[in-house]
Amino acid sequence: MAESVPDQGWPLTQLPGLSDRDRQQLAALGLHSSRDLLQLRSEAEQMELAQKLRQPVQRLRKWQALAQLSHLPSVNHRWCGVLLHTGIGSLQMLAIQSPPQLHQRLHRLQRSLLGDRSPAPTLGQVDRWIREAQQYLQRR
Repeated sequence: MAESVPDQGWPLTQLPGLSDRDRQQLAALGLHSSRDLLQLRSEAEQMELAQKLRQPVQRLRKWQALAQLSHLPSVNHRWCGVLLHTGIGSLQMLAIQSPPQLHQRLHRLQRSLLGDRSPAPTLGQVDRWIREAQQYLQRR
């Protein structure tokens, strides 16, 4: 089931891949949500923040990719990290995927990382993610 994205975006505590220290540093600089991360559009803004955080800019871009993927209602904060681990780092990349192939990659990743302890997304969910990404990009 799709979970509505809050107007201000997901709290950073909801996004995977950020440590408590990362969240504290971001909060100290006024960044508290996924939407805040997505406001950093220019390379100069990203580089400046990365320097303030003493983090590689690639790490900041990873967080932004998670934030972007999490803003699709059916992906949200629950599945954005799994998608990123399969190599899907943007809505553009998600929009061009084949549902059966991506579904298979996701199942392999879930099994290798978590065994059978965690439910993998269904083919229907994966298809919905792809359609939502396509629709979002068409509206832009």
